[in-house]
Amino acid sequence: MWGAFPLEKAMSNFNMTERDVFLTNYCAVINTTKNRIMLAARVLMDTDGNMVLTQEERTVADRFIAADDLDRLLPWLRHKAVPFCVNGRSSAYWDWIDAAGFYLDATGTQWQFMTTAKRRISLDWANDKISDSFGSAKAA
Repeated sequence: MWGAFPLEKAMSNFNMTERDVFLTNYCAVINTTKNRIMLAARVLMDTDGNMVLTQEERTVADRFIAADDLDRLLPWLRHKAVPFCVNGRSSAYWDWIDAAGFYLDATGTQWQFMTTAKRRISLDWANDKISDSFGSAKAA
C-alpha cells in the first residue's frame, strides 16, 4: 500500500524514527510520566470512579490498570465521560484524560510531524495535567 504513496511512507518512516529517538533519549521521564498517569488512574478509580461507575465498569478499569495498559484504558475511560460529568466529578476526570492523551501523543506515531521537541512538550503537558488534579502523584 505504501508503495503508491512515497511521500506518506517517507513521513511515516520519519515519524517512527523521531519516536524511537525520543523513546531512547527520554526513557526515564517517559517511564516516570506513565507511572504517574497510571497511579492517577488508580486514584481516580478509588475516589470518583467508586462514586460514578458500576462494579462491572470498575472491574474493567482495574484490569487495565493492573496490566499497565494505558493504550486500552484511555479509550475505554474516555467513553465514560457522562457518569463523571453528570455527577459533578469531571475536573480530575478530564485532567486524567488529557494527561493520558498527551502521553500517548508524545510516545506514539499517530501524528506525522511530531519532532522530538514537540514530543517533549506533550510529555510536559501530560505531567502538568496530572499535577493539576493529582498533585505530585509519584509512582512507587
